[in-house]
Order: sequence, then C-alpha cells, then structure tokens
Amino acid sequence: MKLGRVIGIALLTAALTACFATANVTELTEGGQKVRTSEKEPPAGYVELEKVTGTHGKGCGRMGVSGTHEGALNALKNAAAELGADFVRIDEDEPPHHTPQCFINEYKLSGMAFRLSDEAPAPAPTPAPTRDVTKMGIERGECYPNNTCNEGLTCASGLCVRLEPAEPPSP
Repeated sequence: MKLGRVIGIALLTAALTACFATANVTELTEGGQKVRTSEKEPPAGYVELEKVTGTHGKGCGRMGVSGTHEGALNALKNAAAELGADFVRIDEDEPPHHTPQCFINEYKLSGMAFRLSDEAPAPAPTPAPTRDVTKMGIERGECYPNNTCNEGLTCASGLCVRLEPAEPPSP
C-alpha cells in the first residue's frame, strides 16, 4: 500500500514538473556576446540591416516548455550576430501568454539589427591656402608656380633663398 502511494506521488510530481517546465536558457555565441540591445535608437554612425527575432520556449499549454526573457534575448543577440550586427533596437517584447485556444509558452523578442558603419564621415574640404603674390619670387618669399625666383635667388623647398653671400667677405 505504501509503495502505491509513493509511486502515485512520484507520478504526480512528474506531471506537475512537465506542466511548469522551463526551457534551458539559450547560450550566447561569441558574436552574440558583442551585440548590445536597447529600446532606443542606436548611437550615430550605425546603419540599419534587417529585422531580427529571438524566441525561447515552445508549445501550447501543459505540453509545451515555457520560455524566458533571458533565453529570448540570447537568441535575439545570436541571430543579430549572424547578420554582422552589433546593436539591436528591441521593438517587440512578447512574453508567454493566454489565447482563446491555449497558453502560448514561447517568449519572443524582435527588433531592428544595426551595425556600425565602415564609412567614416567625409572630412570637410580644406580650403587652398591663399598666396600673397606680392611676395612671390623675393628673398624668403614663395617661389613662383614654375619653381623660379627673382634674379640672384634660388627656389629651395618652395622658398626663394640666396645661395651666395649678399656681400663679399671683408679682407
């Protein structure tokens, strides 16, 4: 008689455990560990890739396995990493819920995947330096565009210089 009662309790425990079973949490991949998530827009410099979804848990009612937010988040990050994304803006957060047909055990997160753009913003063009043409060709002034200077001067490194002494050395 006692054995029958023990078996009955064991079967009841197994049945209740099956009714309230929770799915094992999805492990993050190496790429998934690098994906950041937020309900806000990504920082500047990110480009939109495509919609991505992560689910955890399955089934309907007592025959299913209940999903968790953590499991769905890990699945979402792993899926984003496979696209080359490093950021997801979460748009939908749907926990397990009742429907007229059954209790849906699946936890679902969806959002838009983004990656940091490879393109750096183009630098502003540097204006060409203005030249003072009145000082071109003279000593210590810029050389003329054809790399020449006034008589007696030589163009060296873009400047007009005198290579000979201006006055002969004194005796």
